[in-house]
Amino acid sequence: MRRKSVLPELSDRLLERLAHLLDAAFAVPGTGIRIGLDALLGLIPGLGDLVPGLLSLTLVFEGARRGVPSSVLLRMIANILIDTIVGVVPLLGDLFDISWRSNIRNIELLKKASRDGVKNSSAGAIRQIVHLAILLIVGAVLILISGLSLLLFQIL
Repeated sequence: MRRKSVLPELSDRLLERLAHLLDAAFAVPGTGIRIGLDALLGLIPGLGDLVPGLLSLTLVFEGARRGVPSSVLLRMIANILIDTIVGVVPLLGDLFDISWRSNIRNIELLKKASRDGVKNSSAGAIRQIVHLAILLIVGAVLILISGLSLLLFQIL
């Protein structure tokens, strides 16, 4: 018997708005370039890279809730890690945030997996525990990266 989640399923529209807010919500006047909160918050040493990374995990959690295949979830996590790790590097990371757009990439992966109708064949407890463990490890890595970023900023 499948257990119902305490939290409601997030709509595609809400997830798309979150991705847009994090990656492309604001136009840079006179350039045609769009940036999101991810790039703006990335200017703040330490927490500036952690907060968007944690918000990005919302898409991964929703994918896991919907039964998206593990391979897609891992690609989504890789997009977040690339964004967060490169985002730690002063200036280069901020420029990378503007072009990488991990959240828009992830919403497209989520929509494609939903459109294709491919789901995990087993929604058993072991698979869900593995997913949770992966997400917790990613969260811990994001926190570690944030701390290292803050330390690096203080040294420079």
